[in-house]
Amino acid sequence: MEIALLVGGIAAVLQPISGDIVGQVLAKTQPAKLAAMEGQFKTEQGAPLRIGGWPNEATQTTRFALEIPYGLSLLAFHEPQAIVKGLEEFPRDQWPLWSSRSWP
Repeated sequence: MEIALLVGGIAAVLQPISGDIVGQVLAKTQPAKLAAMEGQFKTEQGAPLRIGGWPNEATQTTRFALEIPYGLSLLAFHEPQAIVKGLEEFPRDQWPLWSSRSWP
C-alpha cells in the first residue's frame, strides 16, 4: 500500500507538468492534430478548452462540450489571448484521421 501511494503521488505531480509540455509542443509542431483532438474547427483568439462533447464534421461544431474560456489558448501557448488554429486552416485531406485506418 505504501509503495502504491508513493508511486501514485509522484505520478500525480508529474502528469500535469508532462501534459503542459506536450500541449505546447503539439501546438507548435502539429497544430492540425491539436485542433482535431480538441474539436477546434474554427481559428479563434482566446480559444476555449472543451471537455467532452461530440464533434460534428458536417457542421464543424462540437456539441454538448463543457467549455473553459481561454483554456486551450492557455494550455497551448500560456497566453489567454493567443490564436489557436482551427481545422479550417488546413486542407481537408491533411486532417488527422479519427479511426484506426491511420494505424500502421
